[in-house]
Amino acid sequence: MTQILHIFRKDVRHHWPEIVASLALLALYTWHEPRTWAPNRGFEGDFLSLLFGLLPVLLPASWCFLILRVVHGENLVGDRQFWVTRPYEWPALLIAKVLFVLLFLNVPFFIADAILLAEASFPPASHLPGLLFMQLLAVVTWILLTATLAAVTRSIGQFLLAVLGVFLCAMGISSLNSVVPNAEMHSNSPFPGALYVLLLAGTSAFVVLWQYARRLTWQSRLALCAAAAAVAILTAATPYRTLIARAYPLPPNGQQSLAQFAFDSAAEPPHGGTSTFDKQKGVDIQLPLRMSLSMSEPTSGGQNDLVVIRGIFVAIEGPDGFRANSQWQGEFSILQPDTDHWWEGFWLDKKIFDRIKSEPVNLHVSLALTGYHIENKRDITVQSGEFEIPGIGICAIARPDWPYLSCRAPLKRPVFFATSDAESSTCPSVAGEKPLTGLLLANNGDWDDDSTPADFGIDPVIGFSPQFWSPHGANDKPWKVCPGTPMSFASPKPYQYSRVEFDAAGIRLRDYLLKPFNESGSVGGETGVSVSVP
Repeated sequence: MTQILHIFRKDVRHHWPEIVASLALLALYTWHEPRTWAPNRGFEGDFLSLLFGLLPVLLPASWCFLILRVVHGENLVGDRQFWVTRPYEWPALLIAKVLFVLLFLNVPFFIADAILLAEASFPPASHLPGLLFMQLLAVVTWILLTATLAAVTRSIGQFLLAVLGVFLCAMGISSLNSVVPNAEMHSNSPFPGALYVLLLAGTSAFVVLWQYARRLTWQSRLALCAAAAAVAILTAATPYRTLIARAYPLPPNGQQSLAQFAFDSAAEPPHGGTSTFDKQKGVDIQLPLRMSLSMSEPTSGGQNDLVVIRGIFVAIEGPDGFRANSQWQGEFSILQPDTDHWWEGFWLDKKIFDRIKSEPVNLHVSLALTGYHIENKRDITVQSGEFEIPGIGICAIARPDWPYLSCRAPLKRPVFFATSDAESSTCPSVAGEKPLTGLLLANNGDWDDDSTPADFGIDPVIGFSPQFWSPHGANDKPWKVCPGTPMSFASPKPYQYSRVEFDAAGIRLRDYLLKPFNESGSVGGETGVSVSVP
């Protein structure tokens, strides 16, 4: 214990400038962050505002530099350091470094988060598990990663090269993930994501311990490279299609599906829209469908359960034996009980489309569906100032020119499904603006994963803006919100994951190509576009 305290006091004396700088940035961030919660806050382009805007980057950077400096205080690379001649025991040295990080990084971070929660009118004592979980997330991600890179580098220059290597590796794996078939479709499976975390965090912890115990730098570096290679191999080799099929199984014999679909050959051609897809690489096909939902009886709050399309897979068979598929493509489309027709889109590689666009082909369509119970319905009325939505957060109206809700929540992005009747709007009508009718929807958060008590980040106050849209695409802007407007918020809970399949025979894909609007507002061109469904 004496040796631990000796090393700790020495580190405080040597690195007090870095400690003061990081604490000053944290204090400045804690003082300024509540000012960003103002709902009517516009863009400020002065130098001081731009400097404050860099605080979310400068603060973690100062923490990383502090960790780097304290680890490099007793460099672990090589065998000619002065400290190895001292009677240091490596466990005491490691514990002293951990104590330093806890006292000058984790504890101030925890206190600052508690202050920010209190400033946002969220009692910190009621959110203690979430605050501790944020600390855990910080430790197993960037704190451990920074310590690992510091342990295998000799200087700041080597550390920066190692950071560049990690960045390039992450970009490469991300690019690989985008080209591996079916990898971008949500499968509701912890594999391989949980395995990635265990592999990287476990390897990082091993490297830190190994360096302090043995200082065998090349072995540690090879372990890190092997972990990165293992992540890349897992990304490429994971059977995503099998995982998706298991996550969204076909209903057992005799059990009714969440929804039934059939291709509607009598429907009109698809309307125009816009897309973020690269028109040189692919096109959007829109299939007209007849639809019926197997809806449950309304709950005690008067709300039916919901069915959401989470993904689509289309297998294509041409007359000459040609076969291709669209791969699984994720989406989030809420199906309405009062709707019996639906346009379902999928993206198709342009080379495949050009090969078969004029030929009659057969399609086998698979849709991944999730059924949600709508629970804990809360009716609220929009107020002129700040008002609370129970279980969601605190909101206020922002932007007088196009009023919408600006909200904040404690620790994580809230999950909800909200509705409002367009006819109940209290906003004044605007000349020339087409009024909306019917039910309007808003949704927020990851409906399938609401288990963690906090999101990763340095700010415990999460900002979000519920925006209400027509489910039938009747408007291209979110609905205005004014004082006195009634709304309903509810919590969606998944209760069933299933898959539905159907065939469309003898269709020509070019007839169902979604064409973009030209400048005059008419539809034209043969480039792929997509309409996003709220």
